[in-house]
Amino acid sequence: MNIEDTEPGLWRFLKRAGYSDRQIAGMTLETRMLHDLRLRGDNFLDTLEILVTEFDVDMSAFDWSRYTPSEGELLFPWLPISWLLGKYPRHENYEPLTLGMIAVALNEKRWQSH
Repeated sequence: MNIEDTEPGLWRFLKRAGYSDRQIAGMTLETRMLHDLRLRGDNFLDTLEILVTEFDVDMSAFDWSRYTPSEGELLFPWLPISWLLGKYPRHENYEPLTLGMIAVALNEKRWQSH
């Protein structure tokens, strides 16, 4: 089964986010936004903003810092302070946000704290 058949709301979200049918066909509910799709920083947040503006999902409980580095961390990872504080934006420092989690938010119209 593909996402279009099992999660039509998620399929519409991914289409609106700019993914092609071919790209979506390679995704599963376990696909991770940062780790697999390489969405980070503002691009990550802009994509999630679609949930709010076009799908009326309440994202007030969403803590983006758990799932992606900030744009500043991405722009200046070479700063020595980043290394000293252990804040270099490596993927393993962030929890996975999966398409399955987004599907739940779409179905329930609100983000669940995970």
